[in-house]
Amino acid sequence: MYGSVGSTLDRFMNSNGAYRFDGATGYIDIGSFPPINAYSVSLWFKKQMASGYSPVGEADLFGTQTSTNKYFKFGFHPTWPDQIRYRLNDGASGYVDKTSVRAITDTLWHHIVVTRTNDTVQMFIDNQPESLTVFAVSGSMTGAITTGAVTKIGTVGGVVDAMFDGCIDDVVIYGSAIDAAKVDSLYHVGGWIDNQAPIFISTSASMCPAATGSVQYYDTLHASDPDGDPLTFRMLSMNGGTLDLTDSVLLWTPLANLQQGVHHFSVEVADNMGATDTLNWDITVTNWHDFNGLLAYYTFSANADDASGNTLSGSQSNVTNAADRFGTANSAFQFNGTSSYIDLGIMCTAVPTFNDFSISLWFKIDTLPAGGGTLYGALGNSDQQIKINIGSDGKPYYWFCRTTDVIQRGYLDQAVSLHSWHHLVVRRSASTVTMYLDNTGGAVIATVNTGALNGIATGNEHFIGAVAHTGNPEQAFKGYIDDIAIYTTVITPTQVDSIYYSGGWPITPTDGMKLITGGTFQMGSADSTNEQPIHVVTLSSFWMDSTEVTQESYQAIFGLNPSLFPGDINRPVENVTWFDAVLYCNVRSKQAGLDTVYSYTSVTGIPGDSCTDLENLAINFTKNGYRLPTEAEWEYACRAGTTTQYYWGAAVDGAYAWYGANSNTTPHPVASTTRNARGLYDMAGNVWEWCNDWYLSTYYSGSPGSDPMGPGSGTTRVERGGSWLGTSDYLRSAFRNDRNPGLRFNYLGFRTVCNSGD
Repeated sequence: MYGSVGSTLDRFMNSNGAYRFDGATGYIDIGSFPPINAYSVSLWFKKQMASGYSPVGEADLFGTQTSTNKYFKFGFHPTWPDQIRYRLNDGASGYVDKTSVRAITDTLWHHIVVTRTNDTVQMFIDNQPESLTVFAVSGSMTGAITTGAVTKIGTVGGVVDAMFDGCIDDVVIYGSAIDAAKVDSLYHVGGWIDNQAPIFISTSASMCPAATGSVQYYDTLHASDPDGDPLTFRMLSMNGGTLDLTDSVLLWTPLANLQQGVHHFSVEVADNMGATDTLNWDITVTNWHDFNGLLAYYTFSANADDASGNTLSGSQSNVTNAADRFGTANSAFQFNGTSSYIDLGIMCTAVPTFNDFSISLWFKIDTLPAGGGTLYGALGNSDQQIKINIGSDGKPYYWFCRTTDVIQRGYLDQAVSLHSWHHLVVRRSASTVTMYLDNTGGAVIATVNTGALNGIATGNEHFIGAVAHTGNPEQAFKGYIDDIAIYTTVITPTQVDSIYYSGGWPITPTDGMKLITGGTFQMGSADSTNEQPIHVVTLSSFWMDSTEVTQESYQAIFGLNPSLFPGDINRPVENVTWFDAVLYCNVRSKQAGLDTVYSYTSVTGIPGDSCTDLENLAINFTKNGYRLPTEAEWEYACRAGTTTQYYWGAAVDGAYAWYGANSNTTPHPVASTTRNARGLYDMAGNVWEWCNDWYLSTYYSGSPGSDPMGPGSGTTRVERGGSWLGTSDYLRSAFRNDRNPGLRFNYLGFRTVCNSGD
């Protein structure tokens, strides 16, 4: 033994039953063996470091090496920190790498067996064959234990950057290739349990406790499996309503007759070996819909009925049926600016006073109001009022007063466009007012005086389109109003986002996306054979994220951050598989009320944290939800009208891209370089970006001329753009690369697109 190698607990918790290697100096030299062409190596190991282990260099579990640098070894590598890499090197013509599909869980014991017979090498991890690591070796690349080779445990060469940090036990070397039955017996030796049950990370306390009969309830379930097994979820019990449980996202709509009461949910998570865990919790539905605090909802479908189920319908005065923002007739109301209003009456006779509330509505004006127009108002005793107005300057205002107070008001410093539908959300807490216009904003616009009129209180009379004293409307609104929702809570930014997208409303640039107007361009280059021939492609318009998906955005969707470069939530998320990126698109679409693009029957792995397959995956490009860009969309957006090697010109310029020469070996916060002509950041560098397409090196020779979607099948997916780790050649707009979609890397992320609806 050399360096720091000390005794430690083995997998059965026996004292001094295994060795602990320090990752810096410790290894065991077991000398030379006679030449062996067929062999097997079996050992148990445990990565001792915390989650997100990324060795500075290589961290080898076992290896044998000659003085002429012929070797075989297996262990970890910074590029694949959660997979086992097996490498052959013949000391002359090069090396061959293969990595495992099965992920290694930090701080848990795992069993690995590597066998070699004839010209085939096979790997088993935790008694499961790694089919993707079966590969032939021939010629000088034999992978045999040769004369003079020195064999070591915990390293291969005895250099600092190849030391394993963790525990190793029960190393067995055979002079033949053992079969699967022998692997199984080694795995179960000592009574080792071959499967550990999954564990729910979500708890009953973390699940939303309330729901409504008219607004869909959703929660994201999180579970982990100590063995890294693929997980599936199923509902064990629920009392009524409809259920959709996909992507580990629970979607539930109660039945109309289940508006009130406590509903029990029981969900099971199971691994592929049949081990399970169960999560139980209750959801309470009350008569005023505690989910999101929804009190009333007016769709204006030729009436002022309350669609929430709380029977708070309004009384119409001089309003006219009109088309809504989707062009659907009789689905909005037009207000004439003089005598039109809807009286909602005294809404809070059966519920408490709410100091916190939110109001969401859609509106359109064709002319600026001369004296201001009231979208929504409430009256209390002694002329106490609150009003949501559009001012004569076209800016949304919120103001409130009481008899003893001077009028106070706050406004959003953003004028609305004429002849266009806009979405407005006003949120009031006990002391502050915030406002969103078209899904942007959220800043405090006013501070509420102590004792000022409560927005939703017993005795208040509420109006839409005016504030009417004894039937005489004041500051009447002229224009169109639709889909007013009143909440008894301060709704979250995520809920604002979901309401805004309700019904598939087109996404706008204010959502962090840029409209990429369709057109024709020359795709490819003469620099590499897989980029040829240069060919003309015509694309439809689409929306694209202006930045790579950030760690903050990813964690908001999945509740976890798999990135190996945490510490700044504005960095791009990396260390995600292609399947993880697809699941992100689907969940984001569902939360936004959009149709999902991807469908499948089951999930392999942990959604958002190394999902390795989606069975029976189908892609519907006609849906309006989020998806990964096609390779053609990506290059068109990247080039932004240019034909040069890089989208900024003919020469490398570090102001536009983080790459190997300027990144200091780390990704950087998004939008910290100069954007391209379409307003997109980091289309070159920072992290590679997954594209939707299968990869085929010769695809350009026969690809469609309009909206190409990539080959119909393949084994790897396209990645584009280069990264913080790569050379300047990878930054070229036409450079093509590919990766196994089930693997993840600390230099590979993604951005999303969606159809424009044009």
